[in-house]
Amino acid sequence: MPIFCPEVSISGAGVVTCLGSSLEATATAIAEGRSVRGATFPFLAGTPYADYMAVQDGGPDVSAWIEDRRMRKFMSRHAELAAIAARQAIEAAAPQARGIVPERMGLYAGVGLAAVDIGMSTDLLRKSLDASNYFSVSAFAREGLRAIHPLW
Repeated sequence: MPIFCPEVSISGAGVVTCLGSSLEATATAIAEGRSVRGATFPFLAGTPYADYMAVQDGGPDVSAWIEDRRMRKFMSRHAELAAIAARQAIEAAAPQARGIVPERMGLYAGVGLAAVDIGMSTDLLRKSLDASNYFSVSAFAREGLRAIHPLW
């Protein structure tokens, strides 16, 4: 069964990490060899993850990126940081995106070092196609998500 796959081009990226609130800041911190201030998780003592740390820095001030205080009130910290990264990606894409109709634009968001087995992701995508082999949010919600483990 052929799968319709339109041309994909990456026209902007946004990154918020514990080392910086932009792609440039994060890259500079890595190049300078900076490390993160953190503390280990007591409940991981004695496990292979005993050295993992929680970042102690609160991260960037989101008020410059998300001005609506009422909106921020209902957002988790992770949602705030994701919104900053999404806005950076949109702003970076703006020059390349001119002339592209909004229906042809998309946003990919990733968090952490998670990886999905290629077999699982293939099943997810195949079961998320409609009768014309186009990606369907409805099919994704009904069938696609059932094709993979809930933690993924």
